[in-house]
Order: sequence, then structure tokens, then C-alpha cells
Amino acid sequence: MFSLNMTKQTIKGIKAQIIHSLTDLYERQEAESIANRIIEDVLKTDSFGTTETTVIDADQKTLLEDYLYKLLNSEPVQYVTGYAYFRDLKLKVNPHVLIPRSETEFLVEEVLNHYKNSEDTLFGIDIGTGSGCIPISLETESNKMIMEAVDNSESAIKLARENTVLYKTKTKLLVDDVLNPDYTKYRIDKYDFMISNPPYVLESDKAQMHENVLNYEPSEALYVSDNHALLFYDAIVHFADKKLKNGGWLFLEIHESKGQELYQLLEKWNYEPIKIIRDLNNKDRFVKAMKK
Repeated sequence: MFSLNMTKQTIKGIKAQIIHSLTDLYERQEAESIANRIIEDVLKTDSFGTTETTVIDADQKTLLEDYLYKLLNSEPVQYVTGYAYFRDLKLKVNPHVLIPRSETEFLVEEVLNHYKNSEDTLFGIDIGTGSGCIPISLETESNKMIMEAVDNSESAIKLARENTVLYKTKTKLLVDDVLNPDYTKYRIDKYDFMISNPPYVLESDKAQMHENVLNYEPSEALYVSDNHALLFYDAIVHFADKKLKNGGWLFLEIHESKGQELYQLLEKWNYEPIKIIRDLNNKDRFVKAMKK
């Protein structure tokens, strides 16, 4: 177990030790961000400038040592502290759900912008909801969206439910497998839109991924085989054939190399228009398409 030097009990000294310990795993800027985050969690404050001379007590030291031990074993800081930030939310997370990514924040933004001038009540569904970050964001940021959310993991739905209670949203959560859906479970006959960040990371991508992802995040929420890269997109399109209105929209996060293949799949299912959207790194990352 890593032990913090008790001769440096101030926040300033402890923070320096934590950053130094993490620089073998992270770039310095990220190490500083992680150090700030765990100190904030332990001290229950984000006012670092006014607390740098504060002396931590024995219980706080023990908790920081426990956090640092986990971090040095490549456990993501979000699982260590039990929460992740997503847009304006601070959501509970655990190893049963994927850690919300900044890319997915842009997917939410795309939906909000798409419907910003609509006056109608909109019924949407998030497929593979995990922590519930997508439907909770949409419901808290728009008063016209009523969301359902589905995941094949009971543990994920349990956690998502805790987050909906935390933010007092009305999202209906249900356990179902989009690869073999039970259509009787859904309260809405036809949805105005569907949104999903499904598993799309290729097995062949694992060689470039960090240990904190490989060893801790749920593989079933991340990976598909290279031979069936569009497995979940094909299932979503089949689901949408029954449950998406004509004139309704799909909003999907995608693998950077699969935009054209997904475009062709949607063309076959009579979607028009179809738009591939690039992320901040100029990589294909999202698709929006209308069912005719």
C-alpha cells in the first residue's frame, strides 16, 4: 500500500506527492486533474486555493492512500470516487457501466440543437443507456423531451435509476436486449427519435487502449468483433423499423472507420437524409438520419 509522507500533511504537500506518483501512468496535466479530483472528494470542497495550507487528518490520509493505491493499479478515477461528470451532471458510476465520454456530450448536443425550435412534446429512447447520462441530460436540459432508456444489464439499470432519482427525471428505465427485443415492454408505440452510443470498439483496437479501460470498464458495453462491426447498428435499425415514426430521427455515435458502411446500411433501410458528423479531431463520430 502506498503511504503518504506524514511530514507533508498539508494539501499542497499531499497534492505534490500524488501528482508525482501518477506521472508514470498519466501526462502531468491529467495527473494534476486527478489529484485535484480525489482531494476535492476527500475534503468535500473544490476551493483548492484556500485550502492548500489545510492539514489533513488521519481518516482523510487513509482515504487518500486507498484512492491512490487504486489509481496506481490503473483503476479509473471515476470508479475510484464513484462519480463522473457529464455536461451539467455529476452522475454515479461503477464498473457495471461505461464511464461517460466527452464525445457523447456532443451527441446529446446534436439532439438538443436539432429540436431546439420544436414546440411539440418529443418521445425519445436511449438504447444501451448505461449510467443514464444521455436521457437524464436530455430531460434536464429540455422540458419537451420524455425519455425511455433500455439496457441489457440489470446492474446498469439499477445504477441509472439511482441517477434519475438524483436528478428527479421521469425517464422510464427497462431491461431488454436490443439484439432480441421484447416489444411488449415499451410504453411508447412510436418514438420521435432514438439515440444510442452502442458498443462499437473493434477487438483489433484493444492493442491501442489503456489498461484503465481494458481492465476495468465493462467489455460488453465497448467491444464488437471486427467481423460484426455493425452488429448493434443493424439491431437498432431493425428495432427502429417497428418503433420509430416515419419522419423520426436516429442519432448514433459510431466508430471512426465505419461511417460509410453505416451510411450504406441506412440507405438500404430508406433513411434520407443521412448525415455523418465529425468530432473535434476531424474523425467521423456521429450519424443522424431520418426514417422516411
